[in-house]
Amino acid sequence: MNNIQLPVKGKVSDQTLFQEIEGEAVLLNLTNEKYFGLNELGTKIWTLLAEHGDSESVIKQIRAEYDVSRDTIETDLSKLIDEFVKKGLFIVENE
Repeated sequence: MNNIQLPVKGKVSDQTLFQEIEGEAVLLNLTNEKYFGLNELGTKIWTLLAEHGDSESVIKQIRAEYDVSRDTIETDLSKLIDEFVKKGLFIVENE
């Protein structure tokens, strides 16, 4: 699997709906009508990406809140952004 190379800047697709439910979330791609579920941390990451539009802001915030290495965050974030892009939920602008 080719993951997105960080750092990235981007935006939520206009065809994405987001609904948070008890700390978790569901994303819906309106184009293909497919759902994507997020756990609590995934929801936090999505919210930060939607708010700031860049991976570096997400990394800084997650490091401030969780006891995890930058390398681990970068690896996991790269995979998650890659999934968002493949599912048409997030558009990377610097690729």
